[in-house]
Amino acid sequence: MASSFYFGGGVVIAMSDATNRFRTAKDLRISNKISVTTALLSLTTALAHADDFQMVPSIPDMETSEQEVVTSNPSGNNALPFASEIEGLILHGNPREESPFTSGRLSARLHGHSKINDEFGVQLNARFRLELNDQTEFDFDNDARLDTQELALTYSPDISWTWILGRYNVRNGVASGFNPTDWFKDNSQIVVETFDVADRRNDRLGILSFQGVFLTPEALINFGYRPEVSDGKEKLTTDKDIFGLSLDRTNSEDALWVKYTPSRWKNLSLTGTGLYIKDKPAFGLELSMAVSESVVIYGEWSEQKRLSIPAEAIGSDASIYGNTELQYYSQIATGFTWSVGDNFVGDEDISLSLEYHYNEAGLDKDDLSAWKASTTAGKISGIANRRQEPLARHQLFARIGWNDVIGDSDLSLITTYTPLDESGFSQLSLSIPTTDTTKMKLQSYVFFGGDETIYGGNTQEYGVMLTFTKFWE
Repeated sequence: MASSFYFGGGVVIAMSDATNRFRTAKDLRISNKISVTTALLSLTTALAHADDFQMVPSIPDMETSEQEVVTSNPSGNNALPFASEIEGLILHGNPREESPFTSGRLSARLHGHSKINDEFGVQLNARFRLELNDQTEFDFDNDARLDTQELALTYSPDISWTWILGRYNVRNGVASGFNPTDWFKDNSQIVVETFDVADRRNDRLGILSFQGVFLTPEALINFGYRPEVSDGKEKLTTDKDIFGLSLDRTNSEDALWVKYTPSRWKNLSLTGTGLYIKDKPAFGLELSMAVSESVVIYGEWSEQKRLSIPAEAIGSDASIYGNTELQYYSQIATGFTWSVGDNFVGDEDISLSLEYHYNEAGLDKDDLSAWKASTTAGKISGIANRRQEPLARHQLFARIGWNDVIGDSDLSLITTYTPLDESGFSQLSLSIPTTDTTKMKLQSYVFFGGDETIYGGNTQEYGVMLTFTKFWE
């Protein structure tokens, strides 16, 4: 698409609702062994988004997990061994200085985990898409793409071990607006389905890796290795037209990682993570805790040796921003989710999340004045886009969710605000099931702030999106 814009973590090409409603702690259901693994790896994320919140469940015991293994076909009504969907999208945007534009996307997708036998399975998320724009002529080589977001072989010799080889979407973090410990988000977004980070990271390019998951009643351990894939023109592994895997985007450097989650606390989840990249090691913590039946508090913190966003973006000219050497920078995301009690809303399902984000590698007040005057401001914004992290050092985030607001329709509102220059953006979404196998989603967004602010100076001002999805599960 012709238009792209910065919103604190991702370049928007087109937007839709290809993902189902974000799962909560209450409606998490494990259907097979790989689902057990995936659910446990993302348990703290589910706790942080308790839209239908109950007390936090403990990690399933081994006997229960084994009994919940089911057949490989995710749907008895689907002739394919994976869930499938077709989708149409229309986006109308209003730039600040250019004429309005209308974009569209048609796509078909297969996704899910299919068992080959009791031990082997395949994890797949592949989508073929056609991009359309009223300001450019359609060119198949440029506007058609097969995105292999996940394609991995899974092997579970027993209930304790699962091995995964191939492209797989590894997701870390408990916050919904920004995830410091989500190590593999850099340059992984190909199309953006929504401004909501919690949904966006479920639909991105996974990393090519070999990883293991060891599960016991006492703890969960996940470890893996990501090999470097060098850039190359017109190669299947990189940027070949239509069928290129873009592995150079997600596997830019060799990396080793490990995660450890003990299960000794019933209503508390704590995960320690470590990442080794040559000259750029990182480590972090994720924490979530149920303080009542309606309130979950959570936080995550990371420390990594790296360049600041300005230094990485503008290289030798970064001396105006201070230190241009690799050094350790902290990132923090902390907040709470409150599910509004029955005494206030009766049977309605309403939740509120508030978060504070800190990015030490981002711009502070002194940097902002130089950034406004710099001809490289676009490069700086581009690095924050690629890394999917806040451009400013301090940021506030809020999310309101109202499930079943009318019938089975869900309403959500998210807002990001930067105190540094009083700018931000908001998105309002309404998801409407039209039949048992179809749904549509209406979204609108707006950027606010002065012309020279981080968000107010965005090329886009506001827009609306309409998506229609037909799916078979």
